[in-house]
Amino acid sequence: MTEKRDKKVNEESSFVGRVYQNDAETLDREAVAAIKEQLNEGAKYLMPNLYPRVEPEVLATVKLLIWRHTVDRNGATYGQRLLGLSYRHLSPARSALYVLLTVGAEWLRHRLPELLRLAAAPRHVSEKVLQFADRAELLLRVTSLLNTLQFLRQGAFLTLTERLLRLRKRRAASDVVSETNYTYLTREHLWRGLSELLMCVLPLIDFRQLRGQLLRLLPASSESSAAPRPPPFTAETRCVWCGEPPVLPHLLQCCHLACYYCHLAAAAGDSVRCAECGRESDRREVRPAPVVRAVNS
Repeated sequence: MTEKRDKKVNEESSFVGRVYQNDAETLDREAVAAIKEQLNEGAKYLMPNLYPRVEPEVLATVKLLIWRHTVDRNGATYGQRLLGLSYRHLSPARSALYVLLTVGAEWLRHRLPELLRLAAAPRHVSEKVLQFADRAELLLRVTSLLNTLQFLRQGAFLTLTERLLRLRKRRAASDVVSETNYTYLTREHLWRGLSELLMCVLPLIDFRQLRGQLLRLLPASSESSAAPRPPPFTAETRCVWCGEPPVLPHLLQCCHLACYYCHLAAAAGDSVRCAECGRESDRREVRPAPVVRAVNS
């Protein structure tokens, strides 16, 4: 009776929550993604033509090095080490099968067409092999989905590889404190929330109109009060508000050109302030722009 009670206590103390297991898997993926991003940035300047041809081999080598210094040496992945987890009863044979199923299978899927071409396989054989690989990949995705549902129900074997190899996770020690810096995580969440807010808000801001509003608060300069010459209307002429070729171009009193509807939208009462120079124009004095041809010297 006592032995059963002790066994039950040990099982409860070694229980790993679903959130911890999923977070460890997410950390592993993000670590590989960060290394892949750095490799892509470096290869873009050093060997832009060679790297795309050897990218599967480079990524496979990176994953092998990560496996060698994490799972093979410590019995835990990078994310599991951060959260104080490890695999239970990980033998060398299981460790080798783990890297074969995770790294070798992905590399083989990328290189299968080229391997068939190098083997000089007949066309109909290559098509059948590739068709079989596509169906196997689809079956693998469906099986992974079913495995995920089973994981949510039982709380064990997050990935299909872990279920095939019967790899269960456990806490590395009862007094392990997570090495995750929650201050860093909070800062990351704040920056991500701010960036998403800016991505939603910035497209809604009309900076030209905002600039015009700010210019209205400033007194008009003496240079802008002088009578300027009308500019030539060419293909490069742009509206002072929308920055596009003027539609129904109208000439302000400062001799800047604007779309008819843009100057109406920017008008405040009987006057309109130019978004380019800040000079006010009487709405009654804003006329259709005369066609002035640029003289080529």
